[in-house]
Amino acid sequence: MAVERVRAHPEVRQDAGRIALTRGPLVYCLEEADNAISLSRLHVPERARFECRFEPDLLDGVATLSASVEADATADWTGTLYRLEPTKAEAAPIKAVPYFAWDNRSGARRNARLAAGRVGRGESPLTSACRTLGALSG
Repeated sequence: MAVERVRAHPEVRQDAGRIALTRGPLVYCLEEADNAISLSRLHVPERARFECRFEPDLLDGVATLSASVEADATADWTGTLYRLEPTKAEAAPIKAVPYFAWDNRSGARRNARLAAGRVGRGESPLTSACRTLGALSG
């Protein structure tokens, strides 16, 4: 089965510029437990290719998705909260788990909506997965 990028209608403001990852009937989400980088820094370029693999020892056995995506670089933000220069991007590996299996390990954050490329609207690239699922279901 192919990994699909689901997009909401452009008028759904909270989902503008974001995607949800699906494989077959399953929606996937990212959890901090599997990803070393802050989830709010991630962007999924169109060229990103996802690999699916079954992990029998993770959450009693689930198929995960992994890819190399882009993340906002923070190394050159030496002690400042705001600046005029655009943020640089760096490569970042990600792992997504099926949404039904989230929150079974730690109280860490999780998100199902990823920024598609660079958002550039001053919005956080990732927000609540619950709103995403609501937008997908109607």
